[in-house]
Formats: sequence, structure tokens, C-alpha cells
Amino acid sequence: MNSFETKKIANIPEYTMELTASDLDDVFDNPDHTANDVMKLFYKDYDALYRATTGTIESYSLGRHTRMVLDQYFKYFKGKELPVVNEKFFESLLALHDIGKPLAAIDGDIEKQYEYTVEILNKALPKLGFSESEKVLVICLVDGDPIRKFFYKRDTDINEIVEDIQGRAKTAGLDIKDFWTLLKTYWMVDAGSYTVDAGGNESLDRMFEFEPDDGEMFLAPKIEERLSVLEEKLFEIEPQIQYTI
Repeated sequence: MNSFETKKIANIPEYTMELTASDLDDVFDNPDHTANDVMKLFYKDYDALYRATTGTIESYSLGRHTRMVLDQYFKYFKGKELPVVNEKFFESLLALHDIGKPLAAIDGDIEKQYEYTVEILNKALPKLGFSESEKVLVICLVDGDPIRKFFYKRDTDINEIVEDIQGRAKTAGLDIKDFWTLLKTYWMVDAGSYTVDAGGNESLDRMFEFEPDDGEMFLAPKIEERLSVLEEKLFEIEPQIQYTI
């Protein structure tokens, strides 16, 4: 079992991964694998981080938040085809999307969460059998949160968000519509985990509508209307600038 110390994580000098690409295949090659199977898999290497707090007002541990994200994905998107990527890629992304957040909380600067997360992903993903292009795509999806920024930072120019997302798509080598589908799906299950529907406290419930019996999750009408403005701009302008990772 590995332990993590904030001051050591930048170079992770004492950290040895136990997980292998073969371990991932053992889980993901089973078409009946569950969210719990995915969590148990990644707990092998990240037990200490999953047990730590994320520093959010909900006071969830990283493990609880990650499990709720995976549960939302399994409940509403599992089995629905996503462009370019397979289930192993997307579920691994969800399992590791906030992996550096507890370290940022310990540092007292939650904005460092992306820096820590990218540091860990850069080291972990190649050892887990992911290609360089897959690693780049994961980082382009999880480094920062442009959709959250669009909704919550009112002084942000929409054109800056458009440029950011288009740059990520270009760096990842994806068509903007494919990249947007992945980013939007990732954001929906992440943000949608901060809801009563996900088994947590009421928080972002007003942003979503859930139909669990039918396996459907939607944006609330006003949220859908706002996001459609961003979406239209994304598709009408040719990407110019790449995203630096």
C-alpha cells in the first residue's frame, strides 16, 4: 500500500506502481464489470488518496466522489457509444480524473489540483498501457474545467472558453464535435455526482433532470439553453490555437 506526502508528489520519488496494463484488461475485458470493480482496481495504487478529503464544501473523500461519478456513468451512459474511445479509456479517466485533488487540498490551494493530477497521469497512464495519444487526450479532458468555468466565472469571455476547448481538441487530434461529446459527457457525470440522485447531498441538482428508470440524464432546460450558446460557437469557428499540456 502506498502513502503520499505533499512535498514529495511533484517527482513521486518513492512511489512504485503496482497496477499493470494486464490488471486493467482483467477487469475491462469482462463485459459485466461494475463500478465497484473499477474502484477496487485503482484502490490498489491510490488507497491513500482515495481515502483523503477533496477539500470541497460537501466534504466527500476522493474515493466517495469518484465512486459517485462512476455510478452516474454506469447508470446513464454505460453501453452508449462514445466517439473515438472505448470503455476502458473512459472509465479509467473517470477513476483518475481528480486524483491530485487531495494533494492540492493539503497544500491549501485547490487550484493546484490540475497540476498534481496531470503529474500523476503523466507517470501512470503509460505504465497502464495507454498510448501517448490516449494520454494526451485524457489530459486535455481533465486538466482544468472549461465548462465549469463557463457556468461559474461570470467575468470569463465566452470566446476564451471557445478558444480553450477548441485548442484542447486540436492538441488531442480530434474533431471538435467528437471532443465536445467526450468533454460534455465527462462533465455531466462529474457535476451530476453532486446531487441527491447520485446518493450525495443536494448541491447541483438544479442543473440536471434524471430518469433513472429509463437510464436517461438530461440538462435542465435553462442549463441546456446556456450550454447550447457555447456549443454553437464551438462549431462555427475553425480552431486556431493548440492547448499546451
